[in-house]
Amino acid sequence: MGRNIEALMVDDKFRIKELIPYWEEEKIYDFETKKRIRYHEMMEIILKVDEIAQIFTLNNKMFLQVEDQVRMFGNKNINDANRLFEIVKDDLRKRGIGNFIFVKDVSRHQRTQLYDILEGMGYKRTELFRHYSY
Repeated sequence: MGRNIEALMVDDKFRIKELIPYWEEEKIYDFETKKRIRYHEMMEIILKVDEIAQIFTLNNKMFLQVEDQVRMFGNKNINDANRLFEIVKDDLRKRGIGNFIFVKDVSRHQRTQLYDILEGMGYKRTELFRHYSY
């Protein structure tokens, strides 16, 4: 998809010969390890789960819940969290893995209940409220 741009003069001395697009993978914040991880590292965590589990979103975060254990992954904004949720759901379905229940963050009542439950598990309510993390 590179383009040859020969006529574009930046300066009398320099000229752009070719513009090469590149892609830098977005990283996901793992609240358990307190590090930014790549998608495949998050999927390794998810793929280790062999019992019934739930994957859900809340604001700019995606959660993996197995029984009473919850793991939180952070994104830059709500749109990124929703996009990640859909990618994970599609990826697991393509792999034929069916032990996950997917629940999107949809209503104010649901969010209020999640805040209470997650706060009881030790997550900070102020962190859960956040919609952006730039």
